Amino acid sequence: MRDRFATACLRRSGVAAATAAAAICIIDRHDAAAHAEAAGQEKGQEEASPSASPLGAHNTPPAPAPALPKCGDWCASPSSGSSPCRMDETLINCRDPYCATTCGLWERFVLGPNAKVRPISCSDYKAGIAFPRGAEVCHPDCLIPEISPKRYPLPTGLGVMCRPGTCSPGGCPSAIARANNKALATLQCPCNWFGSECDDEWVPVLEVRKKRSKGHVQETTLVIDKSQWEKVVADHRPGAVVRLAKRDSKGVARDMAAVLATPKTPGELDILTGPPDPSLRPGVRYVAERVRAMASGTVEPAELYVNPVISGFFNKEWTFLMDLLEEKKGKVQHVVICCTGAGLGGALSTVEAIWEQNETQRKEVKKQKVHVHLYYGVRNIGHIPMRERLEKLVLSGAVHLTILASENTEKSASRSNNDITKDFAHVAATKGSALRSRAVDPTRADRIVLGESKSIHVQHAVGLDFLSGGKLQTSGATFENTAFVLCGRAEILDGAPSILDGLCRSSSCDDDICKNVGTQLTFTNV
Repeated sequence: MRDRFATACLRRSGVAAATAAAAICIIDRHDAAAHAEAAGQEKGQEEASPSASPLGAHNTPPAPAPALPKCGDWCASPSSGSSPCRMDETLINCRDPYCATTCGLWERFVLGPNAKVRPISCSDYKAGIAFPRGAEVCHPDCLIPEISPKRYPLPTGLGVMCRPGTCSPGGCPSAIARANNKALATLQCPCNWFGSECDDEWVPVLEVRKKRSKGHVQETTLVIDKSQWEKVVADHRPGAVVRLAKRDSKGVARDMAAVLATPKTPGELDILTGPPDPSLRPGVRYVAERVRAMASGTVEPAELYVNPVISGFFNKEWTFLMDLLEEKKGKVQHVVICCTGAGLGGALSTVEAIWEQNETQRKEVKKQKVHVHLYYGVRNIGHIPMRERLEKLVLSGAVHLTILASENTEKSASRSNNDITKDFAHVAATKGSALRSRAVDPTRADRIVLGESKSIHVQHAVGLDFLSGGKLQTSGATFENTAFVLCGRAEILDGAPSILDGLCRSSSCDDDICKNVGTQLTFTNV
């Protein structure tokens, strides 16, 4: 049975979900129907997990509704649970259309005395339906751009919610004891999700092994007990992340998340991390800064933990990438991956999974293989992390690689170490340089992709190669047979879909095809 829980590779400068994970009380997005379904459960009953609407459902807001009665004490009636109502803005700030809720949710999170204990189930926490009275919208410096209110408006249309004056979730195991406002909710553990302070599934990290840093990206191996390794990696899929956890000096559980490369060696977890945004609050950066500062060697007891992996690349219909490829055998013939920095870890796990699938299908029955095209942005080609892993995939024919290096290719080559094989990277960077040159004198068609941009980044490179004569177009990729995987900064997550939609609509494609690109064929893990 498909596991539809999906979460964040929330990234900035290559840190996946890392520095802002502790700020997240509301991660999932879902529509009004999911609110109503959850609210309609009988009181005291664990609501059905809204796992069919995972993180990154890309904010499909509730449909406009007729005027609703204001939520109030009348919602306490047992018969009113599923009745729709409008949030009372004297108690809960909201923005339409997210002001629409149900009496069941209002009774659960708002009604009653301030000292009322308001339990939040793990499924509520993941679904983002909780708006406990007394919580407030997280301050902007708690949130990286990838989880801004624009991208994550739930639960009230104003963005994720925190305990007053903090970047910590409005619902957590110790909220009642620590929060100034006693009305905040208590998260029911176990709950392995971003920002959760539940420690039920923490697995100690025994050793850290660090390879040479590649620019701002660190390549790190975390070593855990082999007997617990299978539990940690059991749900790994392309784009999956592992949460790293640590308690600060006050005993508050903090976490970060990093994309986990395909697990290969029992007991070992390979991750890439980038520097956290210094404009974020110290508590939000806490784990990421300490993990990056750790030297190779044995880890002290209780110093660092990992949780079982969660998430993966999924589309707006909440289907994981590999599941869609299985469902649409022969129909999706190309996968285009667009990523930067530490996003390469998720990209490589995608390439490896598709390569393995291609090999399996080739042996079982003659079918057209899925062609993978990777567009990777990096400062210079001497900074490519997991280089040997990438080189092996390129030379085996598993992936067609284009590198957009922000520094001159020759300059990059001069910085590379003698022990690094340069050929595959130079070939890929040459492709990127050719695309970059088009920003000097763009054609009318190029302008559809570039817009007002004066430079070309990975998302632009994908668009340019889809134009007539481009490498994607000449390879047979179309908007009907191609899936797109996006992993990187908000500029990629927001910019690439806009570029693809513009290209599709400027071509001869039907409107339904263009809509399908956005809903079924574009995948993110945030």
